[in-house]
Amino acid sequence: MCEDGRVFIWTCDDPAGNTWTAKLLHKFNDVVWHVSWSITGNILAVSGGDNKIISFSFLESKTSQQQRYLQTKQEYDI
Repeated sequence: MCEDGRVFIWTCDDPAGNTWTAKLLHKFNDVVWHVSWSITGNILAVSGGDNKIISFSFLESKTSQQQRYLQTKQEYDI
């Protein structure tokens, strides 16, 4: 749960795995209750106190398998 409504994606560009950086993915207007990755790892679903689910679809970079790029964002009311 994140009471400030922010969702971050952490990435590691260091092959040794020592350096991680956070990138703000989305700022909700309410608390974030749950985040869940799909089994394939390319879709992230986020739900919050505003009764919405937002799914983020990611695409692998063609130059680096460690980098992902946001492809689509879909919002659903629950």
